Amino acid sequence: MTSLPEGTLLAWYGDDFTGSAAVMEELAFAGLETVLFLRLPTADERQRFAGAKAIGLAGTARAHGPAWMADHLPPAFAFLKSLDAALNLYKICSTLDSSPDIGSIGAAIGLARATFGEGPVPVFPASPKMDRFQCFGTLFARAGDGIYRLDRHPVVSRHPVTPMDEADVARHLSRQTDEAIGTLMLPDLHRIEEAWSDLVRQGNRLITIDTAREGDLLPCGRLFTSLPHGSLIAGSQGVAEALVAVWRADGSLPTAGPHTPVGQSRAMVALSGSLSPTTSQQIAEALNDGFAFVPLDAAACLGTDRQGAVDATTQAALTALSDGRAPLIASATGPDDPAVAIFKATAQAAGLDAEEANMKVGQALGAVLGQLVAFNAIDRVAVAGGDTSGYVLKQLDALALTGLVPLTPGAGLYRLHSTNADERPLEVSLKGGQMGSPRYFSEVRAGKI
Repeated sequence: MTSLPEGTLLAWYGDDFTGSAAVMEELAFAGLETVLFLRLPTADERQRFAGAKAIGLAGTARAHGPAWMADHLPPAFAFLKSLDAALNLYKICSTLDSSPDIGSIGAAIGLARATFGEGPVPVFPASPKMDRFQCFGTLFARAGDGIYRLDRHPVVSRHPVTPMDEADVARHLSRQTDEAIGTLMLPDLHRIEEAWSDLVRQGNRLITIDTAREGDLLPCGRLFTSLPHGSLIAGSQGVAEALVAVWRADGSLPTAGPHTPVGQSRAMVALSGSLSPTTSQQIAEALNDGFAFVPLDAAACLGTDRQGAVDATTQAALTALSDGRAPLIASATGPDDPAVAIFKATAQAAGLDAEEANMKVGQALGAVLGQLVAFNAIDRVAVAGGDTSGYVLKQLDALALTGLVPLTPGAGLYRLHSTNADERPLEVSLKGGQMGSPRYFSEVRAGKI
């Protein structure tokens, strides 16, 4: 058995909070001490987690344009650089949610080069554990019982902000960058380092990497660990899966034992700003399981009556909690909810673009959660929606997340550490729109699958 290398093994910035947490849970639940900061920490705050071998910083770049990125990403990348990690990851969605105008992966990589250097960058969206597969340069994802090309996926192709109309990873990225893009394909995984070198010699600056099954992770992980110290990778939580595969294979990271369920929540609240059909099904299942539906008037949150909507929602949630029920607070029950059309019309009349309007709703959900926490009314929270999770947690006095117990892959249960180190950590689960089993909210309430 070998020992893990000294120092920080992986530092990452996540372009949304749920994706950032997915990397954290992959490493933490594999047995690696890991922390995910929810904002740039001070030196003293960093010291609270001095033993961490993997350190992340959660962001919201996926919801913003290149101008926002130019203002906000350089300080984040500078923080990662200060950690002197063996590898640096710009965490992207495993379904490549991005466009030239919103969440541009190409723009982010371009900004990262100023910090991490001009070397070739692997692009690795695949994650077999999450049923995301890249084959011959084309990305596929599961939906229900089927596996679809992204441009034919029943959910991803209809994303309300960044619908995927191109499943070829290199072609999708070519809309966001002028850099040469190559693809390392399945037949070459057995000679991956040689194939990588060939593609680099051909002048490719970004190289997407096929991965179709868990067995493909090991050679990819070996490639990543062979890169020069401090190299940049753009990828999903599949990068963490590949690194764990390497550390397990060489014996430096023993297989983690079973995790003890944390048990039923005393008082839980669920929050949703997601319009995904997956989340819609999860909301329906939760209501069948006894959750109390508490609507947030999203349209009112766009105007001067925002505080009134927040206060009314908080009071309704407190009433449900006093009745022994878990409130499920949502801006809509799904894409077909009439509230969606009202919200869009209100935003248009107010001259708000989708980015700003969605941010206001996320902040309102966060304000509701903040009031419930201040009342000491809850001990556990589940948040649905990648962008929503970021907006919600930014409204709290939140510093970091650490792993607590795995649930559905990509949507585990975490400890939320506040700025005040003496406060009792809140238990939190975050999920992207397409993530989680049908009974996700009930699983979070139970603390187990």
